Amino acid sequence: VVRVRAFLTDSPGFVDVVRKLLIQAGAGKGKGVAISASGSFPSLILASILAVESLAAEPYLISSIGSSTWGANRPDWTWLDMERVLYEAGIISTRSSLAGLGGPGDQGPKLFESGIDLALEVAQRNGVPILRSQDLDRAIKRRMSLFLAHKPVVLINIGGSHPAMGGCP
Repeated sequence: VVRVRAFLTDSPGFVDVVRKLLIQAGAGKGKGVAISASGSFPSLILASILAVESLAAEPYLISSIGSSTWGANRPDWTWLDMERVLYEAGIISTRSSLAGLGGPGDQGPKLFESGIDLALEVAQRNGVPILRSQDLDRAIKRRMSLFLAHKPVVLINIGGSHPAMGGCP
């Protein structure tokens, strides 16, 4: 937490980039901002949350628990764990509303059953409900419905999750 505070004070770089892009897109006080985030990019998620909060916009965040070979890929230290610690320390006031398992279709299909069980434990220990759909088409429609219900002026997509980008390689 101390390192995060020092980083944000000394070199806010990407927070400023996201903030400027949000302003250009019409985000501001009370405006909805949808964030679809892969656990592979915790620093980009944090920068995006801070940029949205700095504008007093209204973030709605859906994260994936899964992560590829970089990012928050330890079962004991996922993005949801980092998010909770940052929230409890008062650095951010936004938490994920829902979390998917990640991977193709956001169902964690490349995970062993034990990996899915670990992901479900991550969500439970962090108090974040799981967003599950039966297939990619339903996952896309469900996310679109959830995001649109918050009337966002912009969508920030972090990573290449299938529900955000579709199934095309």
